[in-house]
Amino acid sequence: MILKSYLNIKDWQLLERYNSDWMLQYFCDKVLAEDQQVRDMTILTMIRAYLEKHCEWKILKEVLTSLWKPDVNNTLVLLMDANCYESYIRFPTDVKLLWEFGDWLFEDQLFRICSVLGIRRQRSKYREQKIEQMSCFRKRKNSFKKTLKRRKALVYLLGKGIA
Repeated sequence: MILKSYLNIKDWQLLERYNSDWMLQYFCDKVLAEDQQVRDMTILTMIRAYLEKHCEWKILKEVLTSLWKPDVNNTLVLLMDANCYESYIRFPTDVKLLWEFGDWLFEDQLFRICSVLGIRRQRSKYREQKIEQMSCFRKRKNSFKKTLKRRKALVYLLGKGIA
């Protein structure tokens, strides 16, 4: 992980360099034979997972601070490299945001309160709007008129839910 950060290269580039460069092998204290190569591309991911489970970051910070104190100006800050990939990023359109709020309002708030209190749910077009929204989500592209119609219907539904 130190080499990856120091050389500023990608995982697959690091493995290529490691297989061909004996200095990197000496640095890692794992010298490969002439006919040997690391072929597993997931090894760096496994190393990250191992470090995440077994590394005591507080102790690491203290050790690094004590060893590098003369060279480091600010010892209270520890910067580490982390690879993070957002998996739930999407473009927030008006219809999506209105639907998420309506879903939260009806499912998580109103319907739950009614079931806890044991009272009948208020009449609403939530089920019909849910079916309409699911069909809207399945379509690859909606026209501007249909998007405008969905937006108006969702705003009307939210007005009924809030009132």
